[in-house]
Amino acid sequence: MSQFDFYIKRGLLIAFLNILMINYTFYDENLILLEKSKDTYNSSYFNEHIPYKHLLINKYKIFRTLKNTLKSLPNFLCIFQNLLEEINIKSLIITDYEELENRIDDIYLFINSLTFFKSIVISNPNKYSQGFLYDPNLIYKKDIEYLSLKYLTVELSNLVFLLEQQKLKGLILYYVDLEDNEDYSMEYNMRLNLEYIHFANVEMNFFRWRDFFKFADFENVLSYIGLLNSYKNVLYLEIKFCNLYILRDFHKILNKFKYLQTLKLNRYIDDKNSSLYMFEAIKNMNYLENLTINLPYRGVYNNSDYFFGMQNFKVLCLTGTNLTQEIPNIKIWGNYTFLRTLIINKAIIKVYDLIEILKIESLTKFSILYCDIEPCFNYISVELSGINIKSLDFTATNLDALKNIDILKEFARLETLHLSNCNLKSGWLTQTNQSCNLSLKILHYAFNCLDRTDLNRMKNLEVLEELNLRDCKFYSCGFFELGNDCKFLGSLKYLDLLHVEIKIEDLIFLKSFKNLKSLNLTLSDPDFFTAKNLLFYLPINALSLNECNKKSIFENSYSRYLYEENINLNLNSLSSKSFILIRI
Repeated sequence: MSQFDFYIKRGLLIAFLNILMINYTFYDENLILLEKSKDTYNSSYFNEHIPYKHLLINKYKIFRTLKNTLKSLPNFLCIFQNLLEEINIKSLIITDYEELENRIDDIYLFINSLTFFKSIVISNPNKYSQGFLYDPNLIYKKDIEYLSLKYLTVELSNLVFLLEQQKLKGLILYYVDLEDNEDYSMEYNMRLNLEYIHFANVEMNFFRWRDFFKFADFENVLSYIGLLNSYKNVLYLEIKFCNLYILRDFHKILNKFKYLQTLKLNRYIDDKNSSLYMFEAIKNMNYLENLTINLPYRGVYNNSDYFFGMQNFKVLCLTGTNLTQEIPNIKIWGNYTFLRTLIINKAIIKVYDLIEILKIESLTKFSILYCDIEPCFNYISVELSGINIKSLDFTATNLDALKNIDILKEFARLETLHLSNCNLKSGWLTQTNQSCNLSLKILHYAFNCLDRTDLNRMKNLEVLEELNLRDCKFYSCGFFELGNDCKFLGSLKYLDLLHVEIKIEDLIFLKSFKNLKSLNLTLSDPDFFTAKNLLFYLPINALSLNECNKKSIFENSYSRYLYEENINLNLNSLSSKSFILIRI
């Protein structure tokens, strides 16, 4: 479907919703139905691993309105289904389940009436709620492909019954308590062909976990996998181990997944043997393009050269378990011809090796997070060309070893630059390449020091949209000294000045940003009464202020001065030292 066709069909859907007088908005081609036009919603429900766009019903009242309307007007139900199906909206998301808990039959009826939905998401973000799947026989649909349950309590036997009736491709359980009748003689006969599994904070009896993974009889579960051949359909595998030691024979499972394109193993603890065996399994994955894994141990380097020489990697994320681990011998980096993203966490990297990495011409995103860069004690000449890196992230990395190299001047195409928490002294920003003036859109420089030379360099960034200067120290200067000739006054949308000393001149200068949408500030109590009129005229839709007396100042002043019809004042989540204003 062309973009033109999509907009035509979406326009028809919008006209239909206007007839029903239902508030709505779109987010990345997903449809959100709202009780009020200024209601907020959680975009994290839109799962990228579900191959359909989503219909998110945000509140019970809008669910009731839609259900009653479609029930009383069968023709409208048919039109609604056809319009959603035409733009690939086949995933139903129902939140605010607590309101529906005593009306569960309404959900069943709604799910069964909308026949084209292939994905169902039920969530109750406020607390665990019971009731869903109390009688799975009432779900007549037999073609659900993806089931997501979040913040719910569910009877295990009912969930298993539903799984036996459906041909699920994906199962997502997030903060789910699976209640069990503790009848361990019960045998489940699930034959799952799942392509995507995501379990996070799932509470289930230990014996049921044992039954699920069959770890008590490890060889049998491997035979079972071999007989099913289901691993051939698995292209994406992600496991978070919650800081536990990896199983000794885990590599035997990995050996079965030869067709993986993405493998992400996070937060696990390994030893030299398990690390070696794991690399042996990974190097047989000839289709692997995206890998997240721990850095190998020193004794494993030689055995892992072949693994690190694999040329088809596009994304590689390596994490050290402590800051004593080094990245492997740098000679292997020249093998990468398709690598686009490289992320290194918690490791030691030599300056020489860093420069070799930068010679990977295909690299567009490079991150060194929470690392130590080991200095070079001899003169080093940095001659780099053809660097195509657009995103550079050195967050919480010690950059002292680079202070005499002026390495930032080598990056001429940066769109995103993260240098937060690097303990940088004033003057560092002057190293950035002048060509970045027309490309850099995001600059994070929190927890560092700034002076006038940094501000003079920063002011020439012509397309900057996001600037984070949280906890920065300004030496003999202030934020307002960016001046009226600052090139990003018309482009900046997000500004974070939390815990930065703010003067009245700074507040006046904020009015110069014509398209600012989000602002984070720290103000003292006396500043509030001077600042209220200045802040009121900013074109922002989100304002967060810290270190103020909310009760005496915000409730009595800002609720009067800043309230208007299209402002959503969110007081529920405020601490005694902060408040948030959201203008829609």
